[in-house]
Amino acid sequence: SRLVEKYSLIHNPPNYPIVGRNAFAHRSGIHVHGVIEEPACYEPFDPSLVGQSRRIVFGKHTGKHGVKMFLEQLGIRATEEQLSAIAAKVRELGEAKKVLMDEDVFAIAEAVLGGIPEGERPLKLKELVVVTGSNVTPTASVSIEMGGREIRAASTGVGPVDASAKAIEKAIGAIGHYTLDEFRVEAITGGTDSLASVEVSIRDRMMNRFKARAVDDDIVMASVTALIDAINRAMLYERLRSGRGQGGATAQPDARPIKA
Repeated sequence: SRLVEKYSLIHNPPNYPIVGRNAFAHRSGIHVHGVIEEPACYEPFDPSLVGQSRRIVFGKHTGKHGVKMFLEQLGIRATEEQLSAIAAKVRELGEAKKVLMDEDVFAIAEAVLGGIPEGERPLKLKELVVVTGSNVTPTASVSIEMGGREIRAASTGVGPVDASAKAIEKAIGAIGHYTLDEFRVEAITGGTDSLASVEVSIRDRMMNRFKARAVDDDIVMASVTALIDAINRAMLYERLRSGRGQGGATAQPDARPIKA
């Protein structure tokens, strides 16, 4: 089929039976689960017999079984909680972007697997409002929860990301002082709807460095999530170093500073 395609210059449609790119692609969570448990449910023969391979299509219907299969193919193991978190993020982003590429899902998995568990985060972002535009000073307002209380702050900046970072800095000013050391943005795949991967590095008063990464279809949200995650790491390290870990918690590798 591919030889004929090559010489005729007539490309097979993706939905073409047996030889099309989507012939052995599976999307729905229940559908994928069925294929993993018993391939014969949806595949009359092994895809490799015709030079094809089974493929999981990620989007708003993705379940954790599809995510688990994808990660295992890459040699990555994740807990049930992490799989659920990755699948939830994939579904959330799939609502805005019809289909996510493998690179997108891998980046999401990296961000989740390297993150701090929900219950151990000192800071939680409750709300972010950003206003920007032509002839408008970029302004950001944030609401952060810490220890059961809500902290609100607002600030302006040279852009929406800068305004958001300054608002967060103002909100946590009474808690601790952290300096943004490094900020990197990368488009995971091409196109204006590509997911943004943001990596930040901050330093505390003792010049310890903490890194964090976040992925989102909104560059501002990715930036804010990464920044708060980095601050959480710094706060956890300070808490563990001073022996104030809640419930006698043991030191977490994720909370340790990075040697410069």
